[in-house]
Amino acid sequence: MVTVGVAGRDRRRNSVGYQSLENSVYLPEVISSHAALIPVQYSEESIPEMDRVVRIIPFNRNAFVTMHCAKTVDFGEFQWILKYGEPGLWYERPSRQTLWKMTPLAAEKQLDGLPAVESPRPVTLDTPRVWASAALTTPTNDDLYDCTIHRAEGNPCQQCTDDRADVVDSCDLVYYVVISTFQANDPFIYGAHFNGKPLYKYIRCGSREVAAAEAFYTTGMDGWSVLFSCVMREGETFFERAGPVERVDELWDLTQDSHDDDVVRVYY
Repeated sequence: MVTVGVAGRDRRRNSVGYQSLENSVYLPEVISSHAALIPVQYSEESIPEMDRVVRIIPFNRNAFVTMHCAKTVDFGEFQWILKYGEPGLWYERPSRQTLWKMTPLAAEKQLDGLPAVESPRPVTLDTPRVWASAALTTPTNDDLYDCTIHRAEGNPCQQCTDDRADVVDSCDLVYYVVISTFQANDPFIYGAHFNGKPLYKYIRCGSREVAAAEAFYTTGMDGWSVLFSCVMREGETFFERAGPVERVDELWDLTQDSHDDDVVRVYY
């Protein structure tokens, strides 16, 4: 007679559960629009999933989507291309020495800009990444709770929310989307086409919806990753200003007049 203790039963149960999970077929969520890829996220809502794998149709491509909050260091990783690059052109990330020389404090004469890749060969990634941070998910009609006029008592004030949304919609905001992939080898060899050099470019859009749609097409059709996104106000971007960067807490803050004519305000 063999006696099986509690620990033995637990081990057997865990082993069976592990095997069934291992043998199961994972089917990613199927999506067919930018709204499904990058859903709107209101400030008081909890994020249901921080990351997920989806299947984009009709492009038949898997993508890894994450919705983590962006930090200051994340913006710093891509400030170089937003400040010195031109939209729509591919660049390789410059060295630290090159970036140091391009700062106004380190050079008597600031360089004109970054040299774009002359013959870019951006490859299509099998599973590109999409970082849907606040810039791509925050709606212009985000709920307003701290209303002292209509006293909504813990609920969002619809009147103030609508009034604020009208102001945000009338403001000329610029949405930046940073895209990345790898430079293909020459000649191209399938299965070994990465030469280890990432390529970067960015696009400018006039609304969140257009930026999300561009991210959807870029990821599904081209197979390129969306690595970062942010919002600035037209007339206060790196095209017009060269001062320090100030991060704003809410998208609404960009509609207010800047206290410094040289500061670049950014929402991310």
